[in-house]
Amino acid sequence: MATTKNAPTDIYMIEQKHTKKRPAKIIVGPAAKKRRGLVSRTHSPRSESSPLSSVYTNKSVEAPPDQYSLQVRKISPTLQGVTEAARLLGGGSIVVIPTESVYMACTSFCPLDISSQRSLRLLREHCSYATRQSPTFLVKNPVSSLNRLVRLLPKPYAIQEKDGKATLPAVFSELQEIVSRLGRKFWPGPLIMHVKTDRGFLPTRHAEGDSYISISNPSHPLTNRMLTGASSLGRILATFPSLRKNDYMTNASEVCSYYSSKLPSENTTIHVLNGEDKRELFSVPTCQCKPLSGSLWIDDTSRTIFIRGSKANEDTDIFNVNCVKRAVRCLSPSPTEDERLKNRNRVITAVLCKWKVSDQRS
Repeated sequence: MATTKNAPTDIYMIEQKHTKKRPAKIIVGPAAKKRRGLVSRTHSPRSESSPLSSVYTNKSVEAPPDQYSLQVRKISPTLQGVTEAARLLGGGSIVVIPTESVYMACTSFCPLDISSQRSLRLLREHCSYATRQSPTFLVKNPVSSLNRLVRLLPKPYAIQEKDGKATLPAVFSELQEIVSRLGRKFWPGPLIMHVKTDRGFLPTRHAEGDSYISISNPSHPLTNRMLTGASSLGRILATFPSLRKNDYMTNASEVCSYYSSKLPSENTTIHVLNGEDKRELFSVPTCQCKPLSGSLWIDDTSRTIFIRGSKANEDTDIFNVNCVKRAVRCLSPSPTEDERLKNRNRVITAVLCKWKVSDQRS
């Protein structure tokens, strides 16, 4: 009899030590009816219908990777589908969009938004072929987007004439004018520019000890529609090229099969905008142009534009030192005959003529 009295006590002490919770206070008698609504249950029955019995309801418990799901949805490039893709990008989702050269996995990015860091982390984890790779930012207007990515320092400049008189000073940023003139020459198109920056909160790529931000402006109409929607929300598109075994993916079905085979670290949905559907309606075909073998690296501290990459015969006519020099040193078209605007263009062109172009392609 002694053992039967002590047995419940022993079991209770073990349970209390394990759970570290006090038992519910039991009230007997008339006072139980008054206190019935105040007594809360401290333990719930462990049944299959109870939420506590589910395996991953507790957020502190991390589920194993094989329990997460990654869904891949294909979106038709109709007016409704493009609107839906733009809405998904505005919400921070991952959308794979077609360009004239390769499919790009992208998400919206705001430099000072904390939620954008999570979207960028998911994009790098699921869609980047290297964990330390830096994204390329797609920009609609290179000048306005560059102000958010790179610290521009406008300076006053003037030209001294032969008679000793100086023209009216023009205040401008050399880096902004370089990107603007190169953009007018090569964009929209597959060219990628790498602009030197010193902002540490941006994901940058390094070359010779310096940090660069990568920007591009593809010419595909679906991409331009996505850029227009993102720029209206004050955001920039961060992208990674879709690669499989160092080979670019140029088909929507191939992209879907590749991403659906990856193991996610959390529940994720990747949306693929089908560029093959109704391709005959596009002014620029989907994935018909190969990526350029070279890219421009702009260093404003040394006033040098480096052409880096691998040389290819098809790029020699449209992408060489002389072509880049002509784009930088040409006079900007003046919309009016205002003498002040003409003098400003003269000052800017004279300053940019000091920039050098170096071809470092192997």
